[in-house]
Amino acid sequence: MSSQNQATRSDQTGFSPKEFLFKYLRFLPLFILSVVLSLIVAFFYLRYTSPVFQSKGALILTEDKGAKSGDKFEQLFSDDRSKNINNELEFLKSRALLERVVAELGINTRYYAKGKIKELNIYKDAPFRLEILAQKDSTAPFEFAVHFKDANSFQINGKGRVYKTGQEISHPAGLFRINATGPLSSKDVYSVKWNSPAQMATALRKGLQAYNKAGSSGIIIINLESENPWMSADIVNKLMKEYQEGTIEQKNSKNRQTMDFLNTRLALVNRELDSIERNVLAYRKSNDLSDIQSMTSSYFSRADAADEKITELRAQLNVVKLIQDYLRDNKLTYEIVPSSLGLNDVTLNQQVSLYNNYQMERKTLITEGNVPVGNPRVKLKEDQIEKMRGNILENLSNVRRSYEGQLADVDRRNTALQASIRGLPEKQQVLLGLEREKQSKQAVFAFLSEKKEETAISLAATISNIGVLEKAEVNRVPVSPSSIKIRGIALLIGIIIPLLFVLVLEIMDDKISSRVDIERHTSASILGEVSHAANEETLVVKPRSRSFIAEQFRIIRSNLQYMLTETGRTPVLLVTSSFSGEGKSFISTNMGAVMALAGKRTVILELDLRKPKILQGLNMTKKPGFTNYLLGKASLDDLIVPVEGIDNLFVLPCGPIPPNPAELLLDKRIDEVFHYLRTNFDFVVLDTAPVGMVGDAMTLANYADSCLYIVRQGVTHKKQLEMVNDFYKANQLPRMSLILNDVKLRAGYGYYGYGRYGYGYGNGSYGYGYGYGYYDDDVEGTSFLRRWFGWAMPSKKKKAKKEKAG
Repeated sequence: MSSQNQATRSDQTGFSPKEFLFKYLRFLPLFILSVVLSLIVAFFYLRYTSPVFQSKGALILTEDKGAKSGDKFEQLFSDDRSKNINNELEFLKSRALLERVVAELGINTRYYAKGKIKELNIYKDAPFRLEILAQKDSTAPFEFAVHFKDANSFQINGKGRVYKTGQEISHPAGLFRINATGPLSSKDVYSVKWNSPAQMATALRKGLQAYNKAGSSGIIIINLESENPWMSADIVNKLMKEYQEGTIEQKNSKNRQTMDFLNTRLALVNRELDSIERNVLAYRKSNDLSDIQSMTSSYFSRADAADEKITELRAQLNVVKLIQDYLRDNKLTYEIVPSSLGLNDVTLNQQVSLYNNYQMERKTLITEGNVPVGNPRVKLKEDQIEKMRGNILENLSNVRRSYEGQLADVDRRNTALQASIRGLPEKQQVLLGLEREKQSKQAVFAFLSEKKEETAISLAATISNIGVLEKAEVNRVPVSPSSIKIRGIALLIGIIIPLLFVLVLEIMDDKISSRVDIERHTSASILGEVSHAANEETLVVKPRSRSFIAEQFRIIRSNLQYMLTETGRTPVLLVTSSFSGEGKSFISTNMGAVMALAGKRTVILELDLRKPKILQGLNMTKKPGFTNYLLGKASLDDLIVPVEGIDNLFVLPCGPIPPNPAELLLDKRIDEVFHYLRTNFDFVVLDTAPVGMVGDAMTLANYADSCLYIVRQGVTHKKQLEMVNDFYKANQLPRMSLILNDVKLRAGYGYYGYGRYGYGYGNGSYGYGYGYGYYDDDVEGTSFLRRWFGWAMPSKKKKAKKEKAG
């Protein structure tokens, strides 16, 4: 095979979109059926699945910065923490808050209208209400159906006692009563389901979504899904209301804590104040004391003033001493005096200021003017500084003596005043102490009373910092199940399921299905293709036959003549295959017939000595044959028999099946057989045993000029083509070419491909039957429906137990 031919073959065996399309198009009925069934399932799912509705609301959260005043009491009890949006979201979804919603709306008791398949939550539209009189277990859920017999009577779960509306009902879960709230009619069936508020709150959390709106730090979106649109809207709105009240309660909890503290302290201070007042009154009465308030106040005011003056003078003396020590320190001779530190002497302050100026001037000369320390100008400044230091020290001594004199005078007067105070009667001092304690308690009581009033006002005026931005509206369009989504999923599933089925079939199918499969696995050329037919006759090539399959054999005959032009003698054609059941006898018989119809004297040798089938396929009785000649019991002239109905066609039967076929074929008399046949016939066909099972064909290959290797669609394994390729490359079989046998019309194709081209295939298919121990053949119908649904529809004819050989 040339490189150009190899390239062409590679292109032809590559991926072809058209081939892929037609390959899977034959499963189109399966895809259609799967899609239809999926859409039907989707229809019933949408028809009988309870819808789910969604409602949405929005809250806006404002910051509460708390107390900003300097009042320590307000700062102590105020909450100045900013709101954490994540905490608020968790609070919104908390079970405690949802339980309050459930309790307010009473939705832990749910009412359903029962249909034949599904039931609908009718929420507030139920024409009756369940009243729970007593429960055996307040946490155990219960459910029962109410079957109304007429407008006033009903049964529980459709059996047992008939109850009247308003009558007590004894149930395993407890004691109940059903009260009518609307018109009731016979044959109405309702379902009542009850769960504890905690269980219902847990169920609500599954359908509740609370999240912070993107791009906003204070807007919370609340979504809720439930079985009834009105119930969804009511739950969302009630949840937002309860959330607002919850925040108010949180704030008021702080105010109530403050109020409790104030009430406790006021009660305690009031008791203490009453006790002190009683003590003061009793002390005055028992000691007959008049009003000494003004005198006592005068003494103590003067004493306080004297104490303050003494403290002030001592401070001034300390400052004077500090400046003196600073000026007397030789290390600080040329340092600036810090200041007069608040001394009230004007002269001293002026001297200190002038002293500091001299120091700055000296420092400027030295640092900025680069004047040496020994320069006269620097010395002049140092003399001025020294002189001023002496003046300041002298002035400080005078100031110190003045302050000491003032201090001694104030101390003398204070001593006299203290003596006067000590001179007061001891009873009056005791009374004064009691009065002071009373005033202190009165001030505390007044302060606490004021704060109590402020807290009471705050408690009454507390508002929530949560605002409803958008109330939940009733949305009657269900969010689940979504008609478009469910149908889309059903359509997708309807395509995926058969696609997976087809892919699995393709993966598991290791049989030859087309010419392309052969070309992908072997380099051997394909001489032709033979179609499948529904009839069971082996001989399909007959005089004046114009069937499609007969034409295929004529084409093979034409192709074969190009291969046998150089033999120069009577050509011998060997027909073999990998295993039994691939159609060797069928091809051999019809190849002999088509050559005979061309005017060539043709003989078919039945050399499958283990399972000969040529005579059986031609409806001929068993006769002596090849084995008889090898045993010397007959001559070839007597053994070769003509085929009735076809001129120039003869058969050399197998004869009795020998016990040692392989050894028998090594007999030297076989040379005589082929010499005779080449002399007396124009064309010889050898029907041999499968080369993949026994070695008979390899032995006979020495006498053949060409080999037809039969590959059957749907029977030959792809792995067997590796053996075929090995035979071809090793040239073990002469001029080997392949025949693709039993090519069946498959749904989605519409024609039989022969070679690289398609012959129109109109009203049906033609073929043959095989069997007799080799394999079972499928007999296909030829109608349009059978061509499309052949994989699902049984054949019109039953398979024969033993079909004619091939």
